[in-house]
Amino acid sequence: MREDSYAVRPHLIILGGGHVAQPLCRLARVMQYRITVMDDREEFASPKWFPDADEIICADFSELHKRIPEGKEDYYVIITRGHQADQLCVEQILPRSSAYVGMIGSRAKVTRCRQLLLEHGFSEEDLQRLHAPIGIRLGGQLPEEIAVSILAQIVEVKSAREKIVRDPAVAKALEQKVPGVLLTIIEKSGSAPRGVGSRMLVADTGECYGSIGGGAIEYQATKDALTVELPCDRHYDLSLRDAGNLGMVCGGAVTVHFERITYEK
Repeated sequence: MREDSYAVRPHLIILGGGHVAQPLCRLARVMQYRITVMDDREEFASPKWFPDADEIICADFSELHKRIPEGKEDYYVIITRGHQADQLCVEQILPRSSAYVGMIGSRAKVTRCRQLLLEHGFSEEDLQRLHAPIGIRLGGQLPEEIAVSILAQIVEVKSAREKIVRDPAVAKALEQKVPGVLLTIIEKSGSAPRGVGSRMLVADTGECYGSIGGGAIEYQATKDALTVELPCDRHYDLSLRDAGNLGMVCGGAVTVHFERITYEK
């Protein structure tokens, strides 16, 4: 199997276990993120507060670089209880090749943070990686609303980075090294239900993970996955002329790439 970022689940790292962290963790779990929560207070760094987290770290934030390994699919959310801890986290994270760094705070706090970063040797290019104040401006004030705004920004950044559509079911199957045939939409025209980059894994057992559009086209592609010579591309016309044959009425057309997924033993 070729290497790409698709098989790596995005890793959400929440620094600070306060009131925004809890709904953020719950929402991220629904979206199939791998979640790490870190706080320097035992009462907050607890499974009682974060039952949806994969990992909970209770340590001083100065230990971040030792306690959390670096990863290209890491999405850092800095929401500690104080400016000093936020600054400490930012300075350890910016040198890393992470996917996203966001920090909560007022514009005055962010301005001061940027000044300190420049004084400590960080470049303007480094500062451009910092999303602060964090989140998309939705106007919400409740912790749950702030959590939504943060995740919305993360999704925006993640989508811009990826050339493929990350389906959690397919990602999980690839992580678990399920052998089969991987189907990827490589071309689309008209109003086909799924866009370029959408994927589905047809396992050797016949089980399917993900979707390339549903309905009869997916049924036909699933059948084709068991019979075509791999790798190959197949074109499915969803125009009104042929829609009846496939049981689809949406129109458009897609080209699907088929490839065998195997793993070294």
